[in-house]
Amino acid sequence: ALSRAQDRCPGAHPALALREAELLKRRGDLAAARASLDASAWQAADEDTRETAAYLLCDLCDRLDDADAAFQYATEGNRITRGSIAAQRVDANAYLRLIDDLTGLFTGLEASDWQAVEVHDSRRDPVFLIGFPRSGTTLLDTILQGHSEVQVLEEESTVYRLESEFLKSVGEYGEGLLQLDARQVASLRQAYFDELDAPTPRDEQAPLIIDKQPLNIVQAALIQRVFPGARFLFVQRHPCDVVLSCYLRNFRMNEGMINFTELSSAARLYDRAMTLWSVYREKLPLAVYTVRYESLISDFEATVGGCLDFLGLEWEEGVRNYVDTAKSRGRISTPSYNQVTEDLYGEASGRWQRYRSHLEAVLPELLPWAQRMGYEDDSAGRQ
Repeated sequence: ALSRAQDRCPGAHPALALREAELLKRRGDLAAARASLDASAWQAADEDTRETAAYLLCDLCDRLDDADAAFQYATEGNRITRGSIAAQRVDANAYLRLIDDLTGLFTGLEASDWQAVEVHDSRRDPVFLIGFPRSGTTLLDTILQGHSEVQVLEEESTVYRLESEFLKSVGEYGEGLLQLDARQVASLRQAYFDELDAPTPRDEQAPLIIDKQPLNIVQAALIQRVFPGARFLFVQRHPCDVVLSCYLRNFRMNEGMINFTELSSAARLYDRAMTLWSVYREKLPLAVYTVRYESLISDFEATVGGCLDFLGLEWEEGVRNYVDTAKSRGRISTPSYNQVTEDLYGEASGRWQRYRSHLEAVLPELLPWAQRMGYEDDSAGRQ
């Protein structure tokens, strides 16, 4: 199709140069892909083309080890995204306010304030796969999807439905969350399972449901209240790599993702989300298994084996075939789709060191988290 279009439209038309660059990238010819776009007038094209071209050039330059150019293109892409109609419709501070409100509520929580509610239905509580965006959640969910007893929900609307029904019933987060009674919990569970069962009837589901949505970190208290038997897989990656990766990627705009269009707000969201998660871990009886992204890359069998043990599953060789699993899933809707269809590689660990000069302003916010998580600054997350 591209060849036919180029025959009819000779010259470096930006839209055609963009498609040619995408094809060249898929074929592994990164330098030619960059040259194709550089030779075009993409900066004079329409907004959608300019946005896509900027992020594509960012990715190409990053892979070609031209960090300065990659960061420059990311900044241009984020500038275009921030000025879009979709971004203008979003309150950039709403998500931070919610996180701050929940942090304040649970910081003062006493054990007597959080009494488990008995559950009387026969449904098995799901596992929730969480972690800050770009931490490796899509890679882990693709690996686990290769197990015969696992079904992964890839960023579906199940918890969104749960939260919506909760807010309809209670009005807002706060004391209402602490005081949910058995009747309300039963109703919320039913709403969640109705959403789960709509695309796949219950009798066709795998024995273990893993509900993957990275920023369900924020909803972990609501999840635990409604699903007292829930288990959480928390994927952890060096904070500087995470925030950098969020800044270099194009996300669909909502109240959370708009924070990634500026480096300072991306770091601020990370800090606030991890603070809330730390409060949850201290105050709530959460069943959590932490999966370190760097260990997943460097010691696959031990890391995945630990996950399976936590989930009560036996090892199956199918978990090794995550590339085939990814390709058989059809469309993967997260920005990680191209990584999970490739073999594991270690270059993504410690990538932030190549961008250190660009990250200087946010390092005071991020490196303390790295230290708490056991990363050494000079090891770049490889330990």
